[in-house]
Amino acid sequence: MGASFSSSSQPQIPQNIRLYYFDISARAEAIRLCLYMAGIDFEDVRLQFDEWAVLKKNETELGTQQTGPMGQMPILKFTLDGEEHMFCQSRSILRYVGRLAATRKSSNKKGGDAVPTYPVHDAIASLIVDQALDSLEDTFPGSFRAIMAEKDEAKKQEMIQEVLNKKLPEALRRLDALIVSSNGGPSLTTTAENCETTTTWLPGGVLSIADLSTYAFVDLCLSGFIAWMKEPGAALLNGYPNVMGVHRRVLQDARTKAWNSKVSAAKNKTDEPAS
Repeated sequence: MGASFSSSSQPQIPQNIRLYYFDISARAEAIRLCLYMAGIDFEDVRLQFDEWAVLKKNETELGTQQTGPMGQMPILKFTLDGEEHMFCQSRSILRYVGRLAATRKSSNKKGGDAVPTYPVHDAIASLIVDQALDSLEDTFPGSFRAIMAEKDEAKKQEMIQEVLNKKLPEALRRLDALIVSSNGGPSLTTTAENCETTTTWLPGGVLSIADLSTYAFVDLCLSGFIAWMKEPGAALLNGYPNVMGVHRRVLQDARTKAWNSKVSAAKNKTDEPAS
């Protein structure tokens, strides 16, 4: 990757954008959806877990970088001014594509045709978005990773119950209230129960990458990928109307529906038996 960077405040849309991740939503879905909703062409490269394992093995045996700068996905590759670039870290990539989305003319609109952005030219708005992204990151992945890594089944079940009955409800309560306060509602010391349901992190219904990240988190919990979340997930999450309001706002967007249909069609085509 070269070291030439533009000094322009308006980011240039790169060419040949490729996003690498597993064939699940998780950390890549908000990035995928932001690019798609903004109408930015990209290649959605989905690796199977065994393919990633082979790359890891080859990297170790051959001593060549095959799994990105930090040995993890998602990875974003693109061409800009004739040079190839590669970056990692999901939130960094999401903020970048949010900046790219802001170059689209419809990025300042509200409603169904609004492009989700990262509002870098508004200090408070970008702080709200960063606060949302960091709150989601700090609260949820850590608990999930610890459970997935636990080998003792009895200990794992104890950890699952603690997350479902204590950690996750408390985190969701705070997140629900934070969405309200970000929209000018009551402070975090007040419950969000009696407030009107909020459907975006930013005031005025302005769509941002924080909404996409919240949608992706809820979608992961409801998808069944995390087996122990599948059964209690819906009942638990439905108790937090603002978290689910943000999820619903993104889910009901026509572009989200189109994206989900496109992904489903691609998977069905892949699953078709060879003739």
